[in-house]
Amino acid sequence: MLGRMNQCVCAIGAAMALAALAPAQTVITQWTFNSNPPDGNTATGTFSPAVGLGTAACYNVLPAIPLVECIFANGAGSTDPGADNSGWQTRGYQNQGENPGLVGVEFAADTSNFTGIVISWDHRHSNTSSRYVNVFYSVDGVNFVEAPSAPFESNAGDTWFNDRTVDLSAISAANNNPNFKFRISPVFAPSTSQYVAANGASTYASTGTHRFDMVTVRGTATGSIPPSVVATAAPGAVCAAGGLITLSAVVVPGLLPDSTGLAVTANLTEVGGGAAVALLDDGLNGDEFAGDNIFTLRYTVPAGVSIGAKTIPITVSDAQSRSGSTNVSFAVADCSVNSSSRVVISQVYGGGGNLGPPAGIFNADFVEIHNRSAMPVDLSGWSVQYASQTSLNGFDNPADRVELFGAIQPGQYMLVQFSAIGAAGAPLPTPDFVGTGGMGNNGGRVALVRGTALIGSNCNDPNIEDFAGYGAAICFEGAAPAGRTENNTGAVRKLAGAQDTDQNFHDFEIAAPSPRNRSFGGFLAGYPSIAPEAVSAGESVSFTVNVSAATTPPSTGVQVRANLSSIGGTANQLLTDNGGGVWTLNHAIPASVTQGVKLVPITVTDAQSRSDSSAVSLRVATCIDSAARIVVSGFFGGGGNAGAPFDSDHIEIFNRSQSAVDVNGWSVQYSDGSNATGFIASRVVPLSGVMGPGEYRLIRTNLPGSNGVPIPTPDFLPAAPFGMDNANGRIAVARTTDALGADCGSALIEDLVGYGAALCQEGIGTTPAISNISGGYRLLEGCRDTDQNLLDFVIAEPLFFPRNSASPANLCPAPSTGACCTGSICTITTAAACSGTFYAGAACNAPGNNTTPCCLADYDQSGTVNVPDIFAFLAGWFAGDARADFNNSGGSDVPDIFAFLAAWFAGCP
Repeated sequence: MLGRMNQCVCAIGAAMALAALAPAQTVITQWTFNSNPPDGNTATGTFSPAVGLGTAACYNVLPAIPLVECIFANGAGSTDPGADNSGWQTRGYQNQGENPGLVGVEFAADTSNFTGIVISWDHRHSNTSSRYVNVFYSVDGVNFVEAPSAPFESNAGDTWFNDRTVDLSAISAANNNPNFKFRISPVFAPSTSQYVAANGASTYASTGTHRFDMVTVRGTATGSIPPSVVATAAPGAVCAAGGLITLSAVVVPGLLPDSTGLAVTANLTEVGGGAAVALLDDGLNGDEFAGDNIFTLRYTVPAGVSIGAKTIPITVSDAQSRSGSTNVSFAVADCSVNSSSRVVISQVYGGGGNLGPPAGIFNADFVEIHNRSAMPVDLSGWSVQYASQTSLNGFDNPADRVELFGAIQPGQYMLVQFSAIGAAGAPLPTPDFVGTGGMGNNGGRVALVRGTALIGSNCNDPNIEDFAGYGAAICFEGAAPAGRTENNTGAVRKLAGAQDTDQNFHDFEIAAPSPRNRSFGGFLAGYPSIAPEAVSAGESVSFTVNVSAATTPPSTGVQVRANLSSIGGTANQLLTDNGGGVWTLNHAIPASVTQGVKLVPITVTDAQSRSDSSAVSLRVATCIDSAARIVVSGFFGGGGNAGAPFDSDHIEIFNRSQSAVDVNGWSVQYSDGSNATGFIASRVVPLSGVMGPGEYRLIRTNLPGSNGVPIPTPDFLPAAPFGMDNANGRIAVARTTDALGADCGSALIEDLVGYGAALCQEGIGTTPAISNISGGYRLLEGCRDTDQNLLDFVIAEPLFFPRNSASPANLCPAPSTGACCTGSICTITTAAACSGTFYAGAACNAPGNNTTPCCLADYDQSGTVNVPDIFAFLAGWFAGDARADFNNSGGSDVPDIFAFLAAWFAGCP
């Protein structure tokens, strides 16, 4: 997805007629971001300057994370007079308190032959974006310093602030400088370490946007200026003996006097051509538009030209006897080799789910692999790894690795989903493997590795089976990467995935992708799923396998088996054929199964001796009744945002114990999900008073926004308001008011909740991410706490207002004693009477029951598992008996019936 790119966009400027603003000042370079030619769509545009030469790019300096959006958007409200007025919109800035000045937009312009450099631009801040931005300039293209007139302040959101100007005329090093660059970046409010929202009624959010237009560099010409030229070669490499190369030269006419009679030539002697072959600006033979000062030549490399890199001199001259020159490079490659790779990367697509424009055509990123050999290949222990196109660290992120298993047959494809599901695009065919890391939509690197260890920066690792670099990838197979992709295009290997000459530029074409999974072409394939995907040991799960039968010849006698040995079952368990290509199995996981991620292999066979292997993973948790008394019972981070039900972010805490708790000297602390610093002092909310059993308290963290209804009166407020992230974060109830920092394991933590992509949590996983319309809510009205965030919370649209000290108390059931169990874990083996109320999922012994205490199947506690237990369970299920909640979901539902029946058939130990 777009968010994975280190650089969002970079373009070399097209040349237009230079415009004199005044006798002493000339526009050197200007970016309007408008489409050329105009297309009437402000959601499209170009990063090529409308005047002069230069580059525009999103930038980030580590440890700042890259921007997730660098797109075109409506420029209405700027000073741009064009009817087709586009602006450049950026989104995905830093979390509160992090990395001022290290992420934003960067421009480069050659100021040779000019002095008195002045920068200006139009700037639109959204409501939640940073109120303050700064300008940083560089005279060596590497090191940046703060400009003298910054920072710039906005006093309103969703508003354009036009003609912002930075006068660098006193900076002599900026004059006559081919390496001049400048950056615009959000910064903290003066004399603070915090960002402030542009709209005073809003809370700063990293999702706020900055939009730019009419970015202009001006200067005073020092004398007669000769024409200049920048040239490119496309593609970056061609095959020997017949490869077609297109040379393009962007010309800036000379000044004082203006150039006339411009001519451009290329010296092609190194590739078998003439010494002064003309490039033309006539709208023919590959030249897109006549008279736009972009000169073009298409040239076919003849036989006999040696393999290797080639440098072609390009010269521009005018009728005033002035000239300029540059060089352009490309490679001539040997495309006659047939690679030894058996399994290859056949398609790469990184625009999944992106809104664009253009919008993604599929809702997730993917990598497709293909067996081009004549033999099956066992992929067990292999992996697909991704790296951004320019990262020097390369393949170093475990989230960007998907491990493979099973065999791929000759001619078969396999589909690897490589991102979460996005907002736009059609669903993928059922993927064979799923990852969520995300890929660049314009460029990147993908490695198919015969191993699971991350290969880091070594693009020549000996375990690489196949490698694909696309866009501006810094490593690739052969002489050049495949081309640049977009949201609606991918890198597609030629010959249906079979061509492999170890030359990425030659083997891939940039085209609309068409993903294929392992059932494509009539192969036998089984696609398993499991529900739920995370459970407590002692609970039940349901397997479903959808089988796509083979077609040539048609499959008969299909069987599906599961290896349940990792979750306390047999290694060859047959599933039930439900008809319609669906096989199912319910399995009760013994309480003795240890906590962790369990892989359950699935094998599908037919009477024609064909087989297919797949697997599902299940997270099994050890669920015990937590000792925590005061817990986070609800949280919401989208307050005031578009579509939000409430106008402010808030945290609800709850006393689930049977006794009053003095919380004087305690605190509630918040941290963004990915902030390595963790909990900081400015996000510590001190608590006070005594919380009775079943009582709630409400903390509002930010000022009310413009969307959503007001929440009830909060019991506590922070000293300085702060916004909570509307997707990922961490919340701690601490028995201290000191900031916890990065210590998520502190003994002073009473309760900890990680949601979304948080760096820490209780148990085997965080809760899912929240949103502008959904929050996190602890099950059983806040009573459930098994120290497992993933299982203790539900993410949902709120059904009730957050509760405060005025809300009615909600007493939790008292813990059971004796030979009773909480949840599905029984640690007492002596039969005794139970006192208190059963927790959900507990079916415990009655006095005189000689079977194992906590036999789930003996529902009527008779000491025997028999038919009356079924009737007793169903009566309890219809009556809403808490004991009938076998899957600990917080209420009676159909999966409880399957879970009970699985336990009943399994019997008691």
